[in-house]
Amino acid sequence: MPCQRRMHERTFGARAAKELRRELKEQGVRAAVDAEPVYGTRNWRLIMRASRFRTMRQPERDAFAWSVVRRALGATDAKRVESVVTLTPAESAPWRGPLAISIPA
Repeated sequence: MPCQRRMHERTFGARAAKELRRELKEQGVRAAVDAEPVYGTRNWRLIMRASRFRTMRQPERDAFAWSVVRRALGATDAKRVESVVTLTPAESAPWRGPLAISIPA
């Protein structure tokens, strides 16, 4: 049974990243989205990389990202997102976690 749970968990991350990319594209934002599990929980960390973030201050980035998460995933699935990291392409160069599931834009 644990194997099925891991697969379901991994599927959630891939699906969340795909839905976020779709929602961002609808808003005219080209972005790369990664999802990685938060160790010891059923939650996920999302990493969004977009050039558009260059012109935004951090509070604006956060508000924008969380609104996209809620629209793309719905209220129930959005609760499984523990954090959203918003980066510009230049800021994202050092960000590569060992558990990252990369979904190219």
